[in-house]
Amino acid sequence: MKTTIIVLALIGVSFGLICFASPPQRAHEKTRKIDPDRVRQQQLAFQVMAQASVAIDQGDFAQAEELLLGVVRKYPSDSVAWSLLGNVYEKQGRQQEAVLAFARVVHPGPKSGSTLQKDSAFLMRYAVLCAKVEQWHEARLAANEAMAQSKLSETFTPIPNGVKPQLTQLQALSLLFDGIQAAKNGDDAADRKALERFNAALELSPTLAVASYQKGLILDNLGRHDEARNAYRGAALNGNNTLKRLVKEKAPDAHLQ
Repeated sequence: MKTTIIVLALIGVSFGLICFASPPQRAHEKTRKIDPDRVRQQQLAFQVMAQASVAIDQGDFAQAEELLLGVVRKYPSDSVAWSLLGNVYEKQGRQQEAVLAFARVVHPGPKSGSTLQKDSAFLMRYAVLCAKVEQWHEARLAANEAMAQSKLSETFTPIPNGVKPQLTQLQALSLLFDGIQAAKNGDDAADRKALERFNAALELSPTLAVASYQKGLILDNLGRHDEARNAYRGAALNGNNTLKRLVKEKAPDAHLQ
């Protein structure tokens, strides 16, 4: 059901942009007309994607794949359809095909008109898949982009050129960004889910300071302040100067000189 709700929201936004978004017209330019046939065809494509998202939730991956392949053949630049198709492949363990599908979202091309936001969680998930199929260069680029566009970008250290990223490192970062995304819902259930992700990230990478810092924030939200201070101490111990400053601002008594 969650996949269906998210996809329907993306489809609605995409359709609204296609139907109503247009650049400002200058006085001497002719008014651009909406092509009703194109709108009708795109409506049908969106309906098919909604059906595919339901099939994914029901575990009918063969049906979902058939529906989505039909969409991307007709609309090869549709990033929502490619993302859904990547989900179908990933859920079946078809990692190479999932990478190829997600790559169409990450690298949509200049004329794609993509409306699907590539957030840090999605980019790091893509990086993990790339690493699993030994596409190390692409994994490094995606991971660095995910870290760079994060609000905490200054607390990360980019993976240097020519360095092969470790799969466990990428998996820990993926769990971290999943947790950050989950915490955005702002309720106790979301905080508990985020905490699970941060703990899992720290199990894979105990010195991942940003995960310790995020864990501290969540524990504070949950009223577990002593545990939060311990998490902040881990962040201050293993983090860079930017993260140490954030810890000092948030919990001065937890900051390590």
